[in-house]
Amino acid sequence: MKDPFSLQSESKALEPKDIYYNEVDDHGHVCKYKIESGAPVMVADLGDIKKLFNKAIQRAAMLTPEMITTLDFGSMTHIELAAIKLAVYAAAGDLKATQELFDRVLGKAKLVSESTNLNLTIDDILNGVQPQGVLDA
Repeated sequence: MKDPFSLQSESKALEPKDIYYNEVDDHGHVCKYKIESGAPVMVADLGDIKKLFNKAIQRAAMLTPEMITTLDFGSMTHIELAAIKLAVYAAAGDLKATQELFDRVLGKAKLVSESTNLNLTIDDILNGVQPQGVLDA
């Protein structure tokens, strides 16, 4: 019977894993590459980096602390890691991270301004002409 507390481990042959990496092209698209026979081969165009980051932020915002402890960080992209880090800082009370997270998840508040073209000349103003669309108070 084998001692379960023994420090000796069975020797296993290590299986080589496929090597992947991501790269951003000149157009802001993230492309996934795999090394085959020593040369990179593109296996996927993952899409626009801004859209990927926004999706990662939205997923990270929904994580609970228990969920974060069970994540496999080694299989994540840098974008996903940055999104999780931002969510963790926001949860810890970092105001800047909280603002950034809300802006990414909920969208920035839009500034609404109204403008009216009065089309008045100086003579119209001096003669007391009211511009169209303006109500008297």
